[in-house]
Amino acid sequence: MKKKLTLLFLLTFVLSSIFAEYSEKDFEYRFLSKNQKSFLAKVEKSVNIDSDYLMITEYKGKSNVVEIPKEIEGYPVIASVFQNDGRNNKITKVLVPESIIWLSCPYIWHSRSETYENPLSASIELTGSRKALLLMNGRCFRFFRKLPYDVNILVNDEIHFGNVSTVKWSKNWKTNPHPRDCTDFGINNLDNPGYWQEYKQVKVKGLWSDIKAGFQNEGGFYIPQVYDEYKSIKEFIFEEGCEEVTKCFLGKCNELEKVIIPKSMKYIYRGHANSGYTLCGENIKQKIEIEVAPGAKIDFEAGGQFASIIPEEKVSLKTRKRFQELGYRFE
Repeated sequence: MKKKLTLLFLLTFVLSSIFAEYSEKDFEYRFLSKNQKSFLAKVEKSVNIDSDYLMITEYKGKSNVVEIPKEIEGYPVIASVFQNDGRNNKITKVLVPESIIWLSCPYIWHSRSETYENPLSASIELTGSRKALLLMNGRCFRFFRKLPYDVNILVNDEIHFGNVSTVKWSKNWKTNPHPRDCTDFGINNLDNPGYWQEYKQVKVKGLWSDIKAGFQNEGGFYIPQVYDEYKSIKEFIFEEGCEEVTKCFLGKCNELEKVIIPKSMKYIYRGHANSGYTLCGENIKQKIEIEVAPGAKIDFEAGGQFASIIPEEKVSLKTRKRFQELGYRFE
């Protein structure tokens, strides 16, 4: 009899650790401020600045699987910024409902040691039928077991994909600052409207224009870049339907060998000599092949003192020839 009771207890314990546990007392939360609602309403039409919404700020429970609630006491939960602070470093999965519009990465990144607080088995999963835009911290990508290619995502901060050799960038994923309003919507800065500057594309025609463009397009912005933490990304594919590449986007991927640009691509933002390049950085290990689909018509913001999409000496002759055919001028 004792053995049966012991077995039943162990089974109950195992099942409770597998399935998500949701209790309001497991979370800390607060109402979004008027400024926060105002910004979110700019990028997601379903947000009404006159309504009340909640933001999860802390998880205090002990479950290995955390289910973020859709609402608490009748108020919709549309933001989650909690991070595992070490008190429960056994969290292996975070379930994110379709109500969440603003998602910070729940797993803490230690920049000095370049490791995460949580084990490699940690994951993030989007649940439900999502229609709203998801403003998401780029580090979240690393924790998806299946990338949400069909979800409209606006990304900020560093972008991490983990230990993969090929990355496919969805047509549904956009990066800040272009073309939407530029905002560092991290935990600390969402309350500061001074960071919310509207991006204005400026054609660079000379030194003065280049300096002016820097002030208008770069001041106060944190530009998302793909970080190859495992030095494993060899190929980066922009899906057909992608229309632009943000400044310095692949400047940290030093092991890149190939980039594939679709016919739909319309605009590639210029790089900057002091902060990396758009399609490949100056520290890339080998010459890179950049394939551009036939029929593509791309507007390069090129020219001026610091303008560059790619360092000429880092690309193959075939790539050089193709870019010149598209009207790109190497400096």
